[in-house]
Parts: sequence; structure tokens; C-alpha cells
Amino acid sequence: MKATAKSFAAGCLLGTFVCPLLLFGAFGVSYYFFRDAIIGKAAGLREESLRVPPISAGQQADYAWTVKDLEGNTVSLETAKGKTLFLHYWSPECAICLAEIPSVNALYKQVKDLPIAFFCVTANPNGIDLNATAREYGLDFPIYLFDGDRPEVFASSSAPLTWIVTPSGAVAFKHESGAKWDDPATVAFLRSLAEMPGNPGELISEPLEN
Repeated sequence: MKATAKSFAAGCLLGTFVCPLLLFGAFGVSYYFFRDAIIGKAAGLREESLRVPPISAGQQADYAWTVKDLEGNTVSLETAKGKTLFLHYWSPECAICLAEIPSVNALYKQVKDLPIAFFCVTANPNGIDLNATAREYGLDFPIYLFDGDRPEVFASSSAPLTWIVTPSGAVAFKHESGAKWDDPATVAFLRSLAEMPGNPGELISEPLEN
């Protein structure tokens, strides 16, 4: 009886160590054979999460604030008055921001010759080299740093966060989280604002199609 009890105890102890090893080994083998499928699925989910942003009418912009460029020069948002304004909050330490930033840059390259003011602004509290980030991601748009208090309409610490403001100062759009900014529908929307006379902010109420 004692021998049987000892064998049973030894079997339980062996099982305690062997079973996890077998499970870990099975997982490793499965990952080896299905690695490409797993990575492909993750990439697909990431692409799926970057959708065309919706459009919604909103408040009136307040241009009474300033930012600093990477050379330390003060730039006023007053310079965006009379133009379409693309105001984008981002962070070089934000994974979603970095995932979408190539599409922001692609959008900028498509509309940079139009009367559209791009203000891509970051807090950068840890002093990351933003010039190095720009080189790494091939960014062409101007990068700005927050400088002082923001007006209430743009007061938020979230990132990524984006507003589009019409030339007349109407906030036609606000979107929090990542988006596929270089989608043709978004490009066409910005072009229509930049080229439309009068008060385009009053005409925008329908969402873009996803």
C-alpha cells in the first residue's frame, strides 16, 4: 500500500512539471507553423482599426493661442484664419499615433499646395528627439510643441485627437483615436473645404462613408 501511495504521489508530482512543458511545447510548435497567419491577422486588425473618420458639425474655432516649432519659434494659430485648418494632437510615445502618422503625412503631401494649414502638435514631456522621429517616419509636415494654455474648444490632453476647421472658423470635424487619413474620401473632403467659397461649415453634416 505504501509503495502504491508513493508511486501515486510521484506520478502527480511528475505530472505537475511535465504537463506545463507539454502545453508550452504544443504552443511553440503551433506558433511556428501558423506564425505567418497570426501576424497577418494582427496586421489585418490594425488596418481595420484605421477607418475613414466620420464628419460632424460642431463649434466655432478659437485661434487665440500659440505653439512653438522645433527651432523654438512661436507660431500663432491666427495664421490659419481664412484657411482650412487640420489640427492634430499626437505623441511620439503613443503607439496608435505612430501607427497612423504615415497616413497623416500622406494626406499632407496630397493637399499641401492648397490653402490648408497643418498644425500637428505634441507635448513631448520626455524630450524625445522629434527631428529623429520625423526622419525615421519620413515626415514632411511641420511639427509643433504646445506652448501655454489652449482655448476651451481645443482643450484636451488626449492623443491622437484631430479637428478640421473650415475657412470661416466652423469646427466641421472632431475625431479621437487613429484614422486612415489618406483615404480618398478624406482627401476629397479637405479639398472641398479649401476650394469652396462662402461658409462651407454650414454645409457639412453627413458622415463620410467607411
